[in-house]
Amino acid sequence: MRVQFRTPKLARCLRDEAYAAERWGPAAASRYAYVVNFLTCIDTAGDLGRFAFLAAKVENEGGESRWLLPLADDWQLALALVDGDHAVSVVEVTAGHDQ
Repeated sequence: MRVQFRTPKLARCLRDEAYAAERWGPAAASRYAYVVNFLTCIDTAGDLGRFAFLAAKVENEGGESRWLLPLADDWQLALALVDGDHAVSVVEVTAGHDQ
């Protein structure tokens, strides 16, 4: 699956784990790199629910669905579908699972 990034900073966080750790802490930064790299190994976004370790859930916000994946230390990764379900966009990393 193709992975895109909503902002250059989110892309940089994949390439530069120290930069990501400054933003979210080392555990969340490490998990972010692991999860985003894993996304490139699956075929479609529909496969996200097949991998229990991702703990992915779908959220509908304003009529648009997005996937939420927990990282660490209460941080979560939000993904939006792009090009059907053959690509995702890393939309944001937010604090709090119960927002």
